Amino acid sequence: MSKFVIVIFSILAMASVAKAQVCATPSQLDTDLTASTQGSVISLSGVLPLTCPTIPITETWTGGKLIFSDSPESPTTKGKLYEDGTLAATSGTVYNRIFVLHVNQNPTKSMKFGVLIKNLGAVDATLRIQKKGWKGPGLSWVQMGMDAFKDWLNSTAGSNVVVAPGATVRLDSSFEVSTPKGQAMHGIWDYSMTEAHQVTVCAIHATGDTMLGTCPGLSVLARDVHDRGTFEYADKIYDTSVGAVIDTAAGIQQFSVGGWSGSAYDTIVSGVDVPTGSIEQLDGNIGVLYRMHLATSATDSQNLGFVINPRGGWWGSSVKSLLGLMSQSATNCPTTGGGMSDNTKACVMNRYTPGGGLNVWVQFMITASANAPVRFIAVPH
Repeated sequence: MSKFVIVIFSILAMASVAKAQVCATPSQLDTDLTASTQGSVISLSGVLPLTCPTIPITETWTGGKLIFSDSPESPTTKGKLYEDGTLAATSGTVYNRIFVLHVNQNPTKSMKFGVLIKNLGAVDATLRIQKKGWKGPGLSWVQMGMDAFKDWLNSTAGSNVVVAPGATVRLDSSFEVSTPKGQAMHGIWDYSMTEAHQVTVCAIHATGDTMLGTCPGLSVLARDVHDRGTFEYADKIYDTSVGAVIDTAAGIQQFSVGGWSGSAYDTIVSGVDVPTGSIEQLDGNIGVLYRMHLATSATDSQNLGFVINPRGGWWGSSVKSLLGLMSQSATNCPTTGGGMSDNTKACVMNRYTPGGGLNVWVQFMITASANAPVRFIAVPH
């Protein structure tokens, strides 16, 4: 579960992007994409994605808070891993997201990881998990991230839980699984809470401790080099800019997802590590839901395929998109191999017949241990 590998493009690569050229679809790529299945990996031989025109994108932050816990990533002892007692009540359908990613490195004991919610209000609060996905214990962290997000995409809201003033409840007791040394637990939850509240992420011994009995009395462990914090937004709307259309007649085009500090391609979310007060930026935007709306057309009557190209190292995710020539279901990308890293290849998201115009929606996330950035590439075929 290493920290993101952040790719800093060379001056030469930056110059290539600045001088983007019209990119025709090679005949072999046309054949491979036409014959592909959703989530399959195909070669980009004959295409240099960074030299192809960049699709103009408008980004808008939205959603509730992102409570992100990945530090200390590998605790050796029990303790609080993250805690924030400054959270306001959620509003309407704007939900907070909790993203937890930890591995047990206790030298002798199995551990359990869990999330507690405390009602800081003066009246009863209603807590509800709106969406969730979790995996573990396990060793294949990128695969766990893909699978947890796929489950999140397919999940529905749980039951209401009434939390009395000053009371603390477990967010999801099913996540509290005995985790052997060296193995990880990963969870993603969107939740609503009708009163001000505190979120605590904890590690306890698998035997002899209980989450409600042990966790509240523990201290917050010191962070390591990995990320943690409460970030301003959980979602980002990623739309083609006003007036911009991905037309098949314009050849292969692309845009970047998953930025880093100072990136000119995709800004990253800011926040604060509440236990220390330090200002944080979440490189890669890991855990942020990208809600894309991509205007397309086919003035030359071609089909249009969208593929995802890793640019930062080992990567894999799940993705859900508008029904096209392929399914609308959430699909792991890639479907086999636990991820991919070859930037001369791409994973097939979906294919469309834009005709006179089609607005393609996509739900996507940089998931646990996946390296950023990636390029979404639109390929006429």
